[in-house]
Amino acid sequence: MNPSSLAVQRPIGTIMVIMVAVFFGLLSLSRLPIDLMPDMTYPTLSVVTTYDNASPEEVERLVTIPLERALGIISGIETINSTSSRGTSVIRLSFTWGTDLDVAANDIRDRLDRAMRTLPEGIDRPQLRKFDVSAAPILILGATANLDPATLRHIAEEEIGSRLERIAGVAGIEVWGGRERQITIRVNPVALESYSLTLQQVQRAVEEANRDYSFGEIQRGDFEYQLRYPSRLQGLEDFPDIIVERRNDNIIRLHQIATIEEGHVRQERITRINGEPGVRIAVRKQDGSNTVEVAERVKREMLHIERAFPQFRMITLSDTSTYIQRAIANISYSMLYGGSLAVIVLLFFLRDIRSTVAVATAIPVSVVATFVPVYFSGLSLNIMTLGGLALGIGMMVDNSIVVQENINFLRRTPPWDTRQTASLGARQVTPAIIASTLTTMVIFLPLFFTEGISGLMFRQMAYVVAFALLCSLIMALLLVPVLNCGGNTRGAHTSRWSSALLRIFNRMQNAYERVLHFSVQRRFGTFAMVALLFILSLNVATRLGSEFMPAADESSVRIFVEMPLGTRMNVLDEQVRSLEEQLRQLTPELRAYDTRVSRNGRAEVRLSLLPPSQRQRSSEQIASDLRRQIKLSPGTIVRTRAEQGLFIMRMLSSTDDDRLEVVIRGHNIAELERWGDIIEAELATIPGITDVRRGQFASSVETHLRVNHDLTSRMGVQVEDVMRAIRASMDGYQVSLLRKDGRESPVYLAIEGEGRGDLDAIGNLRVRSESGQTVVLRQLVSIESADGPREINRRNQQRFLSLSANNEGRDIGSIGRDIEELLIGLEMSAEYSATLESDFQEQQKAFRELIIMISLAVLLVFMILAALYESVKAPLIVMVSVPMAFIGAIMALWISGSTINMQSLIGMMMLAGIVVNNAILIVDYAIRLQARDGLSALQAGIESAKRRFRPVLMTSLTTMLALMPLALGIGEGSEAQAPMARAVIGGLFSSTAISLFIIPIVYHWVMAKRGETLHGEA
Repeated sequence: MNPSSLAVQRPIGTIMVIMVAVFFGLLSLSRLPIDLMPDMTYPTLSVVTTYDNASPEEVERLVTIPLERALGIISGIETINSTSSRGTSVIRLSFTWGTDLDVAANDIRDRLDRAMRTLPEGIDRPQLRKFDVSAAPILILGATANLDPATLRHIAEEEIGSRLERIAGVAGIEVWGGRERQITIRVNPVALESYSLTLQQVQRAVEEANRDYSFGEIQRGDFEYQLRYPSRLQGLEDFPDIIVERRNDNIIRLHQIATIEEGHVRQERITRINGEPGVRIAVRKQDGSNTVEVAERVKREMLHIERAFPQFRMITLSDTSTYIQRAIANISYSMLYGGSLAVIVLLFFLRDIRSTVAVATAIPVSVVATFVPVYFSGLSLNIMTLGGLALGIGMMVDNSIVVQENINFLRRTPPWDTRQTASLGARQVTPAIIASTLTTMVIFLPLFFTEGISGLMFRQMAYVVAFALLCSLIMALLLVPVLNCGGNTRGAHTSRWSSALLRIFNRMQNAYERVLHFSVQRRFGTFAMVALLFILSLNVATRLGSEFMPAADESSVRIFVEMPLGTRMNVLDEQVRSLEEQLRQLTPELRAYDTRVSRNGRAEVRLSLLPPSQRQRSSEQIASDLRRQIKLSPGTIVRTRAEQGLFIMRMLSSTDDDRLEVVIRGHNIAELERWGDIIEAELATIPGITDVRRGQFASSVETHLRVNHDLTSRMGVQVEDVMRAIRASMDGYQVSLLRKDGRESPVYLAIEGEGRGDLDAIGNLRVRSESGQTVVLRQLVSIESADGPREINRRNQQRFLSLSANNEGRDIGSIGRDIEELLIGLEMSAEYSATLESDFQEQQKAFRELIIMISLAVLLVFMILAALYESVKAPLIVMVSVPMAFIGAIMALWISGSTINMQSLIGMMMLAGIVVNNAILIVDYAIRLQARDGLSALQAGIESAKRRFRPVLMTSLTTMLALMPLALGIGEGSEAQAPMARAVIGGLFSSTAISLFIIPIVYHWVMAKRGETLHGEA
C-alpha cells in the first residue's frame, strides 16, 4: 500500500509517530556536543629529540638525518619535514589520509628503537607526539598581580591550574610567563684554587648531600617499616654546611668557597598582559567533550578563583567558545529568518492559511527529526553541520509544496473527497519527488570519497543535508496528506487579499505563457541568447579571484616583531614597549592584548578586539592600518596579520599564519641564501604581497672554542673538566634539584665574578690536571668567531629555504599565478628548485579534486534519472538545466564580490542536484500528458511548463529566500557559509528562469516523433 494512503487512513497513528520523532529529535539535540569544527585528527606524527647544547648542523648530521633514514621507509608517509635547531630535532611525518595512526605510531616506535644504536651517547630518547585538533586551547586566560614573578607563576600553576584541571572535561592546563625559582652556588675561583679543589668535587658534594637512599623494609614486631636515608638539604639554609672535602681534621664546607643565593632561572621569555607582567594560562579540553560546556565551567570556576585570590586580575585573552556560540547563533538566526521568508512565499502562492500551515509544518518537524540520525551518527553541532541544515531549509519544503500543489489542483474540479484527494494527490507525485530527492542526495556521495581536510570538513555537512532531505520526503508523503484530510479548502478563495494575490499571480502566469510561446517560436534565437550568457559567464569566471577558504573575522590581530639575531632581549623589549604604547593609541577597538618577547630576536603581540558588531573596522582593516602606522627603530621588522579563515586551517598549516610560501630546495646553504635574496626581491614587486619573511638559515654569529686535544692529553687535563669550567663561567649548569613544600627548584653551579661570560675571563679560568697542577684555560683552547645557521629545515630528506608572505587587497589565486610565472622564469641548476606551496598548493589540490567530484556528481544525477525513467532521453532533457545554473552562480559570486573557494565550489556541486528538480517536474508531467492525453511532444512540453510554473516558482523562491540570510554573511561564523549560499541562489535563479523556457523546446527536440512539426502535427 502507498505510504500516503496508509497515513490518510490512520491519521492519528501517523501524527503520533511523527511526534515521537520530534520528541527524540529534541532529546538528541540536547545531547549533541557543540564545537566549532568537526572532530578530526590530522594524519601527522612528530618525533622530537633533545641533544643538549649541540649546534643546528650537529643536530642535523648526528640526529635528524639518521632518524629520517630510519623513518622514511614506513608505509603511508606522504611528506617528511624536519627542523634542526640548537639542541633539538623535530621531525614531522605527514601520512596519507585514511592511514591508521595507531599502527603508524607502533611502526615508528619500532624504527626508533633500532635507530637509538646509531645516535650519539647522552642523547634523550626521541618522543613521539600526535597532532590532534582537540588539543588546541579552548581558552587562553591572562593573570596579573603585584607579586614576585616566581610566586605569580607558582600560584598560577599549583593553585589556579590545579583547580581548573579538576573541572570535568578539562584535559590539561599550560602556564606561560612568570619566573621559576633557582638556587645558584657561586664559587669563588680564588678560594677554589687556594683549597686546591675542582668544580667536579663541589658538584659531587652537592649531589651527595641532596641524595635520598632507600634500603627496603625492616620488621619490628607485627609491623614493617621503610628504611630510608633522607636528603640533608631541606632548604636554602642547609647549603652552606655542605661538606665539600674532609682533610684529616680539617673540614672544608661550601660557605668557605662559595656564596649561595636564591634567585630566578634565566629568563628566556617575557610575558605581559595588557602591558603588565603576568602569566598566560591555556585550557585544553578532553577529546569528545563539549567545548561550550567546558568553557562555561571554567568561567564559573574563575569567578570563585578571583574571590579566593583577590590580588589576581584575570582577563580572557582568547575564548573559542564565544566564537562558537556567536557563529552557531548567527546560523540559527539565518535558519529562522530563511524559514520565515519561505513561509511568506508559500502564503503568497497558496493564498490559504490551512494549506500554508500544512506545508510550513514540514520545516520545523523535518529540522528537529534530523537531529536523531545526526546524534546516532556521532556527529557534533558545529558550523558545518548547522550550515548544512541552514542550506537545506529551503529544500525541505520542496517536496511538501509539490504534494500540496497537486492536492489543491485535484480539488479545483468538483466533486472531490477530502481523504481521496489527499491520498491521490500525494500518490501521483510520489515518483517525481522521490526522483528529485534522490538526485539531490546523490550529489553528496562524491564528498565521501574526497580526501584531505576538505573531505573531513564537508562530509558531516553532506550527512546532515542528506538526513534533512530524507526527513522532508517522509514528511511530504505522510504529514502533508494527513493535514489535508480536514477542512473544506477547495482552491477558491473569496477574501479580498486572496483575490488580489490571485490577480497578481494570474498576470505573472499570463506573462510567462506569452514569453514562452514567443521563445518557442524563436527557439534558435532563444538558444543563441542562452549560449551568449553562458560564454559571458565563462569569461567572468576567469576574472574571479580564488582562495582556499573564505576569510572570517575572528576579532584578533597578531603583530610580529623581529630584530637581528643576537639582539639582547632587553633591547628588543624596549622596541616592543614602544609598540604597545602605539597600539593603545592606534587601536580604539582594542579589548585586551598579551605580549611575548623571546631571546631569539622575535616578539609577538596578540590583540583581542571587540566583537565585529561593536566596531566599524574589520580585523583585516585594522591589521592593514597598523602595518602602515607602526613606527619602530630602523632594522626592526614589523609584520601584522589578522586571524582570518577557519583557525583550524592555520593550525594545520606549516607556515604559521602565512598564506604563501616559496620553497627553495638544495643542499648548499650559501647557494640557497643567494637564491633566497633573488626571489625575495622579486616577490616584493608583485602587487598584493606583504610581510615577506625569510624562514631558515638566517645566519647567527657564534663564538667557537677549539680544544687542543693533543695538549690536554699530554698535560693530563680531562676535556670534561674544561667544558664544566666554561659552562660554570657562563650561566652555570644544573647539578641538583631541591624539593621543598611541593615545589622543585633547580640548583646551579656557577663561577662568581663580574666577568662572567667575558672571553678574557673565560681564557683566564684554571683547571686542574690529573697530577694536581693548575692549567690556564687559554693554553688549551683557541677562540674564534664563526657564522652558523639558526636552524636547518629539510623536506623529504633535502634541505630547503622558505620565503613566506601574506596577501592584502588581492586574492591568493591571482598572486599565486604571478609567483608561479616568476619561478618558471628562474634559471636554476638541476640541483636546486623553487616551488610555491602552503595555502596555494592546498587550494590547487582541493580545487582539482572538487572539480572531479562535481563532474562525478553530475554523472550520478544522470544515472539516477536514467534508472528511474528507464530511459536516456528524459534524463538528457533534465540535465540541460545544469549548465544554466553555472551562469547565475558565477554572476552571483561576481556581483557579491566573492571568490571561488571551497565553499562556493561545494555550492556549485549542490546545484547539480537542486536545479534538476524543477526540470524533473516539467519533464515528468509532460511524459504523463503524452501517454494519457496523446499530446505531441511540443504540446506536452508547453502544457507541462504552464501547469508546473507555479510549483517550480514556489520551490525555487522558497529555497532562494531561505538561503538569503545566510548569503548576506552577517555576523560571526556566517562568512564561511555565505559563498556557498550565494552560488546556490544565483545558480537556482538562472536555472529556473532559463529552464522554464528551454526545457519545453529541448523536450520537443528530443521526444518528438518522426515528422512532427513545430506545431505538433505529424
